[in-house]
Amino acid sequence: SDRNAVVKHLGEAPLDCLVNNAGFALFGALENTTEEQLRRQYDVNMIAPALLTRDLLPALRRARGTVINVSSMMSFFAMPLSSAYCSSKAGLTMLSESLRHELEPHGVRVVVVEPGGFRTKFGANIQWATGAVPAYQRWTEGFRALRDKISSGEGKSPQPVVDRIIRMANSSKPGLRQRVGQDAFMTALFQALVPESVRIFLFRRVFKKL
Repeated sequence: SDRNAVVKHLGEAPLDCLVNNAGFALFGALENTTEEQLRRQYDVNMIAPALLTRDLLPALRRARGTVINVSSMMSFFAMPLSSAYCSSKAGLTMLSESLRHELEPHGVRVVVVEPGGFRTKFGANIQWATGAVPAYQRWTEGFRALRDKISSGEGKSPQPVVDRIIRMANSSKPGLRQRVGQDAFMTALFQALVPESVRIFLFRRVFKKL
């Protein structure tokens, strides 16, 4: 496999930094999602980074290096018709936090970057659940129209995300969670300051407008 080839190529060499950036979004109602789609979402977004990190830990320990996992603001801000994607990114975030404690005694630093929306190929690579349960049809159509509108815009340059990753890779004491983008920062602040019951009520009203 590609993972085994990377590990074999490194051999006994040290590894300064590993950035797990690969990922995609599967959107749609869970009831419309096939088992194959769900497994692929978790495989790419969570299982693959976990396995690659596991296999490269000897090299990272030798260098006292850094693991940087690229998650998403949707790891802490859940939207409807996004359960597979949100949960896969939340899993990657919690994997990162656990590894932070696990690897600190060995001199390996762990960071999770949680960006908001930026101009990448994320929108073009969205996959949709293939089922067609009538109960979700209107909501799915509205959500897809919203996603298409968002994806068609120019958006913001992803350079701040790149800059943050580079800074964390070179930092001797990086913070665990790195939220990049005004939308990610404001959502995190809102989550921290507003009671859960109020948040759920407000977001329910917003989501109904889809």
